[in-house]
Amino acid sequence: MLGETFQDDLQENRNITVLTPKKSNSKSKNNKFTKYLLRKFRNLIETVNSQLSNLFNIEKTWAKTQWGLFTRIMSKLLAYTMGLYINKKYNLEYNNLDQLMNLF
Repeated sequence: MLGETFQDDLQENRNITVLTPKKSNSKSKNNKFTKYLLRKFRNLIETVNSQLSNLFNIEKTWAKTQWGLFTRIMSKLLAYTMGLYINKKYNLEYNNLDQLMNLF
């Protein structure tokens, strides 16, 4: 969790709003819409991380140099992005890359 002073500093100096879940004993509470956004984006982030881990084995790159690490991660992210694009173009379920892998 980020401290409120740090969040305020980001908002004032960089115009960045950080949404974090509030604990039950926190003085300020999240409204229903903020809770909805947090749940929705957390679900999306966890799905993307899971897909990158399972389909592209992104946790293990076997890179020997920083450049190798960069190129391997970027190629895996590009493949993931292209998979999402192809799913959207052919009206397949947007975030289901397993379905796309079975087509080929």
